[in-house]
Order: sequence, then C-alpha cells, then structure tokens
Amino acid sequence: MVSNVRRRSVALLPVFALLPLAGLLTGCWDRHEINDVAFVVGTAVDKEGDQYRFSVQIPLPGQMSGNKGGGGGTTGQKTWHMVSEVAQSPMMALAEGQEFSSRQVNVSHRRMFIIGEKAAREGILPLLDGVARAPQNRLTTFVVVAEGPASRVLSTHVPLEQLPSEIIREQTIMFMRRPPTLKHVANILLGHGRDLMLPCVSVASFTFPGQKEETQAIRVHKLAVFRDDRLIAFTDRRIGRGLLIASGQSKGHPVAVPAPTGSGYINMMFHNFRSSISPVVQGNRVKIRINVRGYGTVVENNSAFVIHRPGALDKLEQMLNESVKQDIEAAVQWLKEHRSDALGFGEAIHAYRPAVWHRIAKDWLDVFRDIEVEVISQLKVENIGYNRSPFGREEDGLR
Repeated sequence: MVSNVRRRSVALLPVFALLPLAGLLTGCWDRHEINDVAFVVGTAVDKEGDQYRFSVQIPLPGQMSGNKGGGGGTTGQKTWHMVSEVAQSPMMALAEGQEFSSRQVNVSHRRMFIIGEKAAREGILPLLDGVARAPQNRLTTFVVVAEGPASRVLSTHVPLEQLPSEIIREQTIMFMRRPPTLKHVANILLGHGRDLMLPCVSVASFTFPGQKEETQAIRVHKLAVFRDDRLIAFTDRRIGRGLLIASGQSKGHPVAVPAPTGSGYINMMFHNFRSSISPVVQGNRVKIRINVRGYGTVVENNSAFVIHRPGALDKLEQMLNESVKQDIEAAVQWLKEHRSDALGFGEAIHAYRPAVWHRIAKDWLDVFRDIEVEVISQLKVENIGYNRSPFGREEDGLR
C-alpha cells in the first residue's frame, strides 16, 4: 500500500513543478478586444494622379440593430462609416487611413474588393501584391470593377440593404454563376491563354414622375474585359449576355427570341444549361468550338404565335438557338476587335493541345484575331408556362 502511494507522489511531481509557470502561459499575447477592432466589409481602390485612394467601409453595429425608421431593414441613419486616404500604394493608404479611426482596422472579413475604372485601365497588378502578401486577407473576396470612381459606388446609400457592399455582393451572385474572387483573378493573371472578365458595377440615377429628388441605385449589368492586367472596355448588355452564355456563367438572364411567324417576341429564361469550349486541330490549323446545351422556360409571349400547336415548338427552338448563336458570335467578334481572350480560347488549347499552344503562344494575339470559331447551340424549351395561347388575344388573330 505504501509503495502505491509513493508511485503516485512521484508521478505528480512534474505537475506540481509546472504549476508556477501556468500563470505565465495563459492568455493571448496579440489579442484585441472586439470593441477595439473596426471590421471592414468592403474596400474601393481608385487612382488619383500617380497615387492611390484606398477607401474602406466599416459597419456601425449600434446603428444596424433594430428598425427605428427607414425602409428595407435600415434604421433611418447610415449604418456604415467610410475611411479614405491617398498614398503611393493601396496598403500605404490603408495604413495612413488608420489615423482617422479610433479602432484597429481589420480586413479579414472583407467581402467586396472594388477597383475603380481609372485604376483598372492603368493595371491592377500593383493592387494585388499587398492583398496576396498579408495573411489576414480573405482570397474568397469578390472582385468587381466600377464604372467611374469605386469610392462613389461604395458610398452610395441604398435603403434596400444596410450596407452598399452587401448590395454589390448580392447582385454579383445573381449576375454570375461563379463570381470572380481574388484567388480567381490571381490564377488567371498567372495562367496561360485567358484574360480577365469581371462584373461591372455602376451607380444609376433616375427620377420618378412627379418626384423632384433624384433616386440613386447600384446595379451590376455588364462586364469589364481586360487584356493582361489592364481594363480594355465595358460590354453592352447584348455582348455581355453572349460572353456569359459562352463561358457558362449566365445565371437566369432572359433571352428575347423573335416570334417564328408574325411580329413580337417570346422571352425565355435558362436555369439549367452548360457550355464547353474546346479546340479542334486540323493539320496546322486550329479552330475553337463552343457548344451550348440546356433547357429553358417561356416566361412571356408578346406575340400571336401559339407554341402548343404541332411543330410550333420545333420552330421556336430553332429561332432560340439561332438567336443565342448570333449573340455568342457577336461577343466573339467583339473580343477579337478588342484583342482580349476573355473566354479562354488559349487556355483551352493549352489544356487539350499543349504542343500546339507552345507553337503559337508567342503570336497568340495575332492567331486569336483570325481564329475560326464554331458555335453550336442545342437549347431546348422544357416548359411553356401555364397559358397555352398568348393571354388576352382573340383566336382569329393567333398564328
């Protein structure tokens, strides 16, 4: 019995010896109280002369709780605070902007990174080094390009959401299937045979009839297309739709198809579709094949065309595929004119035919300008909706 007690005492000796050190090992040496931290949800970078303006958006928790007035879940007051400063680089501007805040600015919860038009046209590589180097930066942050100054977009008050950065994030998710992130941007810039294609965000102003005050809104409705790391141009709505469909990024965008007979349009939405881009090598010639497949739903029929009649659905699908093919071909021609491979034709050749890519890589922009592109659209109409005939039209006027 005595020997057992001695064994236990010997076993506990190291524990007792370490107890005086326990007080020195507890706690976290680099901790920050949450009341001393300002969490950033969105940032904007603009070019001013040869310097950069870096703006951050910080939520105000005290203003975000409850609903004391104002619509759309707001409190009737601004629920965010902006800090902005100008310096020789974005990270230096962020460091100098810290002087305007009583809390430690923390970007680890940032969800939106907005690049101003001027900064994007001069090249975005200088903006990314600090983002990739600092470990607190989240590489899943969405990246968009502003039409005009990015700080203006980030500071636009919209009652529907409490934070402008949240509005931009939600619209970006609705605009593209796989919105580009900082990681996505870095992969393309470091890869082969693809240029950037980022969502474009802008501020729209309009006035309702009988209303004197101007209403502002944030919208994401077109694309910013790059060559290397520089912004080349913004698309219009049709070119943007063609690029999104060809790249498989379209998310519920409507397609207006001319009625097979008579005047008017039939509008459709596609939620289930996919596209593929593949090279076809024929001797020394290379061409690109874009194949689009999927199913859609008729959401509106503003024509006299009756879809449910025999053979009518085949005619509608033929018109649909011709319309989508024309949109994609117009988008491809637009890219060739701007010398930007935003659809990744070169990347497809590099992936499937690496030997061919190494042969043409150095002259790729010239090859890209003249490359043959074949578009195959195989979209089907799966659902024509509840109404069999155009609503409210007389039977005699239907075709």
